[in-house]
Amino acid sequence: MLTELAVLPEQALVPVPEHLSDAEAATLPCAAVTAWNALTGDGPGIQPGHTVLTTGSGGVSLFAVQLAKLLGARVIATTGQAEKEQRLRDLARR
Repeated sequence: MLTELAVLPEQALVPVPEHLSDAEAATLPCAAVTAWNALTGDGPGIQPGHTVLTTGSGGVSLFAVQLAKLLGARVIATTGQAEKEQRLRDLARR
């Protein structure tokens, strides 16, 4: 939301982690909502036992891996960067 002033219920707000700048924190809902919409969509969405394939290791993919696991899906994650492979493996195993 882009506004100078807003009145919101406190349940609609979350604190910004101290290690993130305001600009970095502002990107979190974008990537997370994109991944959530991709997984749940307008239909029944991902169900337990389904398989989800993610490509890359950017923000949307990282959220998709975690959300798919929470929804009970099997995750296959790909990356072209060897140094990010272990991080994806760890997230996919949780």
